[in-house]
Amino acid sequence: MPLTAEIITIGSELLTGLTVNTNAAFIGERLTAVGAVVRAVVTVDDAEADIRNAVETALSRADRVVCTGGLGPTNDDVTKKAVAACFGRELVLLPEAMDRIEAAFRAMGRDMAPANRLQALIPEGAEPVPNRVGQAPGFILSRDGRELIVLPGVPSEMRAMMDETVIPRLRAAAGTASAALALRTAGLPESDVGRKLEDFPSLFPDVRVGFYPDSTGVTVRLMTFGSSAEACESRIRQAGESAADRLGRAVYGTGGDSLESVIGRLLAESGRTLAVAESCTGGLISHRITNVAGSSAYFIRGVVAYHNSVKTGLLGVPESVLQTAGAVSAECAAAMAEGVRTAAGTDFGLSATGIAGPGGGTEEKPVGLVFIGCADASGTVTEKHRFLRERLWNKERSATAALDLLRRRLRGFA
Repeated sequence: MPLTAEIITIGSELLTGLTVNTNAAFIGERLTAVGAVVRAVVTVDDAEADIRNAVETALSRADRVVCTGGLGPTNDDVTKKAVAACFGRELVLLPEAMDRIEAAFRAMGRDMAPANRLQALIPEGAEPVPNRVGQAPGFILSRDGRELIVLPGVPSEMRAMMDETVIPRLRAAAGTASAALALRTAGLPESDVGRKLEDFPSLFPDVRVGFYPDSTGVTVRLMTFGSSAEACESRIRQAGESAADRLGRAVYGTGGDSLESVIGRLLAESGRTLAVAESCTGGLISHRITNVAGSSAYFIRGVVAYHNSVKTGLLGVPESVLQTAGAVSAECAAAMAEGVRTAAGTDFGLSATGIAGPGGGTEEKPVGLVFIGCADASGTVTEKHRFLRERLWNKERSATAALDLLRRRLRGFA
């Protein structure tokens, strides 16, 4: 039987929406990756009674409980006190943690407040979880064969502690091997991705399939478990090849690939260069491209041609195009791509123009209407898209559509 797990996240800011609960998502993903079955995620206030109740309930149902938050030096950090009460323990000072905290303050040239001493306390008899990123250690307590793992709520600290200590421990306890693969796709809605893989469970019954859409595309996650790492890797490789074959040209990468990183590799490897002209995306395409380290080798220029005078003055878009077809048109997108390519002297010119909303739309040209263009030595191609959501969503989807057109152009698909 697989290990069962529950997640407890602590903090009033998580309940009020002031902070997005990314910790729960990260922990859930990591637990699932080692074969644990996550049965529940609970978020509670910084109140000792609520924390005690959540911990007692979770330990009554799950083999492993991961709890984050409330290990800091302020008055609302009561997690350790609540957990110690659950286990009937006193809080004791962990000398090595105290040494680390004092050293950190010395390195910063600051005096340590007495309250910081609280961060070095853990329940008596608990197993410490080292925190190489921050100051407060985590700890593990056991009862009746079940474990409570308590970690700080600071995401960078929690993630390091999960990957370095908790996950290896759980993998050993689970006694199972696993393998996973993420296929990154663009240009296909989730419904089409699902349709292309609808008989996948019958072909690969031992492989879990999940679909995760966002503004950059749909990620297909494949995961399998077994007693042998070699068997799991072989199974996931076969499943991945089958899924990629079905999804075809929509697959642009795997794992941590992004459209912009894949485009960067293609441009760098071929020694080709790029310039971008964007209107409705307001610089978002250039932002994504330059998020990739080393992009200065191939990204030459970005122009935010928001006003028509910039389209004509800097990009050379003919006034006749704006008067007859309009700024939101295939003709304008083509002229923008060609103009920025000529001005920058690059191999590729990429463009986007549209109506991001929420205002500015007409019956003929509604909000969400976007045209993108890509020009190179062989000619210029344009595409028309219609997005339906709010302004930021339209901008993000437009940038993705433009990047995907360039990706397909580089691959010879468009």
